[in-house]
Amino acid sequence: MVSYLVEELGKENLVALTEVTSKNTTIHKDYIIEITNKGLYMVSIDGGFKRINRKIWITKTWAFVKITAAIINAVAIILIGAYSLKLSSKAYETEKENESIKRKIEVIEGVLKIIQDSD
Repeated sequence: MVSYLVEELGKENLVALTEVTSKNTTIHKDYIIEITNKGLYMVSIDGGFKRINRKIWITKTWAFVKITAAIINAVAIILIGAYSLKLSSKAYETEKENESIKRKIEVIEGVLKIIQDSD
């Protein structure tokens, strides 16, 4: 397991590997390991794999939060639009009812005027 991890670090040029040869072929490969400048930079400046993975997680989480906020914003705009349409429809109906009542009042006033004039 350790040899595999060391080889993976070597493939990414984070460490320089020098293989130690052995006459016995049943023993796993042994290495002399030296950290490279790229490896030093990653550990000291980037903070190592843990910090890099945390940065990736934060980036993905932030993208998810932004998308969720955009969806909520869009739904809120649609709901506000629908509510304003409902209110304007109600106002239109109320205005029609008021006009109808005004006409009825005018008719009643006309009838009362006619009755008063006939007396």
